[in-house]
Amino acid sequence: MIYWVFVVPVLFWIISGLRIIQEYESGVIFRLGRFAEVKRAGLNWIVPGVDRMVKVDLRTVTRDVPPQDVITRDNVSLKVSAVIYFRVIEAEKAVRQSESVTASKALELHAIDLIAEDLPELLRKIDGRKIDLGGGEKRTLHTASAEVRNVPWAVKDEVLHGLANPEVAYLIAMLGVIGVMLELFHPGTVVPGVVGGICLVIAAIAFQMLPVNVGALLLILLGIGFFLAEMYVGGHGGFVAAGLVCVVIGSLLLIGPVDKSFYADADFGLGWRIVAPVGAAMAVIAATLAWKLSSSIRQPLRAGGYSLIGEIGEVREDGTVLVAGELWKASSAEPLTPGGRARVLAVHGLTLEVAPEGAALTKATS
Repeated sequence: MIYWVFVVPVLFWIISGLRIIQEYESGVIFRLGRFAEVKRAGLNWIVPGVDRMVKVDLRTVTRDVPPQDVITRDNVSLKVSAVIYFRVIEAEKAVRQSESVTASKALELHAIDLIAEDLPELLRKIDGRKIDLGGGEKRTLHTASAEVRNVPWAVKDEVLHGLANPEVAYLIAMLGVIGVMLELFHPGTVVPGVVGGICLVIAAIAFQMLPVNVGALLLILLGIGFFLAEMYVGGHGGFVAAGLVCVVIGSLLLIGPVDKSFYADADFGLGWRIVAPVGAAMAVIAATLAWKLSSSIRQPLRAGGYSLIGEIGEVREDGTVLVAGELWKASSAEPLTPGGRARVLAVHGLTLEVAPEGAALTKATS
């Protein structure tokens, strides 16, 4: 058991260095505060505690501005807080040589196309502009009478927003450490180790030690591991509950749902209509298998000749009985007819005490 005290931290340190960079991103690596290199799309590894990665989005993205109250054409009041658009071409220069300039200076330098004080003004100014989509395809924007829609946060965003609170993340991490310590000091208590493992994975996501998708996948794998543990170890349903929590949370964090009517860089996602039935089905299957296994475990252990008590055998002429494919010497207080059937009442060494099939079963053994 003490072996795991050293193995688990090392594995956790290695896994915490994994970083996934999307195709539309670049990762700028700072090593001990100095620029080191630029990572490209794919699975990358950095040295935890030494390297720090800054992801730079290469797409046209938005940044927050002071909230603005606007009213759409159907008199719906909205608060807009993100209408500044820009695109990074070279990730290294964007991080190492970036400058902060005023809006008017940026317009003068042709870093931006226009300045708008609020959303209605922005929609008016970009109306009629032609946008190059690449590949020779161009489109004209018609935004003067565009309908403004309020897109609510998905469940994934709500959860991540809550975990982004440093106090919440710290408390979850400490709870995970305490749970693992209790399990190591008192092996077999199960609950502290289960809760601690889940909390550590969630804390790794909250502290950005693990990318959200990697952490979500680990939660799903951890949930499957809990289901298997319930079947092979037995936790009176505790492992099933923990596995269900891991699978549901991991599924929701793996891919966030998106409104189909919102086409601005839309992603595909998983919603409750998919996650809930799948999670419930997995819970029912795992609980059923665990119940079947626990039922077999609760049955009294029967081994050797004593497992024959209550079995029906065939009486032979030489004072033996054929039971479960084996010939046993038999004794009976009542007369038996060769070829008839007899029930095993007790086992005395290598001799079975039997009675006619209709006799009552006793528990006399020796």
